[in-house]
Amino acid sequence: NNVGVSYPHAQYFVQVDDGLINDLINVNVYALTKMTKIVLPKMIEKKKGIIINVGSAAGVIPIGFFFFFP
Repeated sequence: NNVGVSYPHAQYFVQVDDGLINDLINVNVYALTKMTKIVLPKMIEKKKGIIINVGSAAGVIPIGFFFFFP
């Protein structure tokens, strides 16, 4: 699984619009979890398969890091 969205530009979390937070959760958490739930029964039935979740550097480096600390 590889999915993800982020802020359109660097900003503090307190400034992020609630609609964007909902979008972030829907894409980054809900869609990933739902897709796993959809494909898992077939994998169990076939007794084979693998799910690999890929993260990004955004999970390690704070958004805007390079803008504030060059």
